[in-house]
Amino acid sequence: MKNRRRTPRLHATEFRVWLGLWVSPDRFEAQAARIENISLGGARIVSLSPLNRSQSVWLRMGTPACMECVGATVLEVEKLPEGDYAVRLEFDAPCPRHLILTATEGCIPHPHFRRQPDRASTREIVASHELTHRS
Repeated sequence: MKNRRRTPRLHATEFRVWLGLWVSPDRFEAQAARIENISLGGARIVSLSPLNRSQSVWLRMGTPACMECVGATVLEVEKLPEGDYAVRLEFDAPCPRHLILTATEGCIPHPHFRRQPDRASTREIVASHELTHRS
């Protein structure tokens, strides 16, 4: 089975995110959500409230250590048995490097937990993608 993703999906270790969206033409709202995984091209989050397919949103980590945010489009929404909603997002532009690193390694990664010997580190994956996809 071929992977449809252009970049690998990485598991999040820092789960808290803010999801920003327009709830009316004159009201922008930020909702707390949980990120499960992320790549340069998108993410899967869990939200307390349902979102609409094709809805435009903004994703930002829930820590002041990472101020970057990225625009995204909702691709799919699935109601979970617990009552939450799993949401697949496609980013409008490649995800900022610091946002991916914060999501996957946490605010201040401890060297002991950074890498398992049989897997490439997040930094190596991001750097490899940047080198092979430069214009």
